[in-house]
Amino acid sequence: ASAAEAADAAIDPAHVDITEPVKGSAIPVHLLYVETIDGLYAPIGVRKPEGDGPFPMVLFASGNGGGGMAWVREATQNQSWTQEQFVKAGYAVAWMRYRAEVEQAEAELDFAHREFDRARELIQPGTISQRELDDAERTYRTRRAALTSALARHEMRNFELERSRAQLLSPTQTRSGQGDCVCIDLRAPVSGRILRILQQSESVVAAATPLVEVGDPRDLEIVVDLLSADAVKTAPGQSVIIDGWGGEQPLRGRVRVVEPFGFTKTSALGIEEQRVNVVIDLTSPPAEWERLAHGYQVDVHIVLADDHDVLKVPLTALFRDGPDWAVFVERDGRARLEHVTLGNRSGSEAAIVTGLDAGDRVVLHPSDRVLEGVRLVARGA
Repeated sequence: ASAAEAADAAIDPAHVDITEPVKGSAIPVHLLYVETIDGLYAPIGVRKPEGDGPFPMVLFASGNGGGGMAWVREATQNQSWTQEQFVKAGYAVAWMRYRAEVEQAEAELDFAHREFDRARELIQPGTISQRELDDAERTYRTRRAALTSALARHEMRNFELERSRAQLLSPTQTRSGQGDCVCIDLRAPVSGRILRILQQSESVVAAATPLVEVGDPRDLEIVVDLLSADAVKTAPGQSVIIDGWGGEQPLRGRVRVVEPFGFTKTSALGIEEQRVNVVIDLTSPPAEWERLAHGYQVDVHIVLADDHDVLKVPLTALFRDGPDWAVFVERDGRARLEHVTLGNRSGSEAAIVTGLDAGDRVVLHPSDRVLEGVRLVARGA
């Protein structure tokens, strides 16, 4: 009797907690009962990592309500792989048996439907009042909405379970016959080389998470963002001179596409500019640019016009004289004003259509002291 009394004294009726080992694991399960919101008690088997916690909890639950604690014990012993992965990752886990929400909602809807049908029959002879009929109809509609919500929650929970299982997929379960290597094959969508590793260390990753960037260094293109005012002058097929890339000789390219939309970019001076991406293909032999790679910097010069045997002057020699362009030309040692007609212009030179002859000497950077007829002396003379 004294032994029984000691055993009874060791058990707290309000907090029954029985611990038993889980086969194949060093982490035991605590079997206990928890009170639900409607005052009923449901069996649950809790496992947690070593330490004092607190630990985030992942609940594995199943409905129908049958089986009780025996079902929880069986599930913990024979369906423990996924739980084991969560525990190793620092989570507390539990199997729980509860009444099926969907089945309960279906039963309540069925009962409400029958009550509504009876109320419609009884309203004809005046056995019940109109208010009672309205109450029956309201209950039926409420139970129908509750079943719809229960079905949606059930679908969501199934999705969450599948996602958790996918995240904890064991590499040994997807081993591809590579000896003892515990590996997962990742097939690249294109042939090439790994350009960048985005996920450096092991971790659980969600579906569609980028892991590496793969590209073919032999299939390069150049993307340059031009001011929108320059982009309107650019067209597919125009020649491109590429320098500043580190090689001894400039490379050749050709404009493939001018993208049809612009974007705002802030310059180094803090000015917002409208930019347009222009895509350029390399036309020089690959052997000349084999040292170029993804993300390298280059300088590009897009050829807007290609004129041969033209007369040209530096832009620094030109100035406005009323509505016309003009230059000062050296004639017999004195400055003579000549009006000129311009052709195509670059960032440093302009083509002369009329007004000058080949061999004419012009004044660069003319100041306000250079006037018609003033004597000129060549710099350095």
